[in-house]
Amino acid sequence: MAGITGLPGDLVRPRWQPIPPQQPAADMTWAAVGIVRATPDANASIMHIPSDAGGDGADHMQRHETIEALASFYGPSASANAARLRDGLALPQNRDMIRTATTDAGVDIGMSFIECGTVISVPDLVNQTWLRRCDLPLVFRRRVDRVYPVLNLLSAEGTIEADSGHMQSWATEPST
Repeated sequence: MAGITGLPGDLVRPRWQPIPPQQPAADMTWAAVGIVRATPDANASIMHIPSDAGGDGADHMQRHETIEALASFYGPSASANAARLRDGLALPQNRDMIRTATTDAGVDIGMSFIECGTVISVPDLVNQTWLRRCDLPLVFRRRVDRVYPVLNLLSAEGTIEADSGHMQSWATEPST
């Protein structure tokens, strides 16, 4: 957000913080952003990774989720900065930066920008003073990859009983 709007990095803040910092003066333009909803797709793709790929087996789960964020701009240039972010997210170079985002461990997070909502002016009464505030809803999609240690089944045994009362025992042997 700071790169697109031109706001200094220390004036683009997480919306909810355990210990909120001092709020900038009413004549300063600044922004707060936070995720308000993360909705997963109905079904995940799950693929078992057998031990011949190394290890004792695991399940790789992949799903996509829709992330809804709210960017709130405060101060005299709140509306202009909200519009600048909305329009800046339409530029391919800015969308490409979101698409190439990675975690701290260098893992691709598969993020993409979907759309912006309407800029809404919502004055905010703080300490008996009206602050100019403009909210901009943002929608992103991301891929979620997780690996769970679901071990390979090495052997099993059991009995199958038919309606006729016939019973058949069975057992598997570990493959070599």
